[in-house]
Amino acid sequence: AQQQQQQPHILDKIGTYFSYNEPRKQFVPRALFIDMDASNLDALKTNTVVGQSQFCGYERDDVKSNDLWSQGHYTVGREMYDQVTQNVRATMESCECAQGFQLMASTSDGFEAGFVSLLQTQLKDLYPKKIRANFAVFPDMKKLAAAGSNHEPSTIQIYNHALSVAKFEENSDLVFPLSAAQLLRIGRDKLGRKLRDPQALHWLSALVVSGVTAPLRFC
Repeated sequence: AQQQQQQPHILDKIGTYFSYNEPRKQFVPRALFIDMDASNLDALKTNTVVGQSQFCGYERDDVKSNDLWSQGHYTVGREMYDQVTQNVRATMESCECAQGFQLMASTSDGFEAGFVSLLQTQLKDLYPKKIRANFAVFPDMKKLAAAGSNHEPSTIQIYNHALSVAKFEENSDLVFPLSAAQLLRIGRDKLGRKLRDPQALHWLSALVVSGVTAPLRFC
C-alpha cells in the first residue's frame, strides 16, 4: 500500500495479469496451475500471492512413476482435459479483452510437456485469434547425452524433449526457450549464486519471464 501511494501508476496495468477479488480485497493472478502431484499444488495454495488462483490436480501414481510424454498428450491427459478447459473458458469469459495465453512447461517432464502440447493444440482450435506464447524450460542436453543410451531416465527425457519441441513449434505463435544449463551458468557467473535449490532456479526463471512480458504490463 505504501509503495502504491509513492508510485500511483504501479497498478495502471495490473489488470493484464491479475483480477481483483472483492471479498478478499486483493489482486489474484489470472493463472491456472496444473500438476499431477497434489503436494505441489498444496504448497502453492499457502502462498499469499498465488493461493487464490485456480488449481487442477489429478493424482495418478503410474504417471508419476513413468512420466511419459504420450501419457500427457494421448491417454491420462485426455481424462483431465475437460476439467482444465472448463477453467480456461471461465477465465476467458471473465476477461474484458483477452489477448492470448502464456503456457509454461519443462520439455523434459513427460506428462507436463505432453499435456501442455495437447492443451495448446486445443486452444488453437478454440481461440484461433488469440496469441499462444510458450515459455519452455529446456534440459541440459549435454548431460542427457553424456548419460548414454543405457540410462533409461535420460533416454526418456530426450524423447520427451524432442516431441515437445515439435508440438510447441507447430502450435505456438511464440516460443521462449529457457535453458536450464544457461540459467545455472548465469546464476553462478553473473549473480554469484549456485542455484542448486529448485526454488532458486524457479526464481531466476521468473525474472526472465517478467522481463519478456514487461511491455505487456507497462506499455
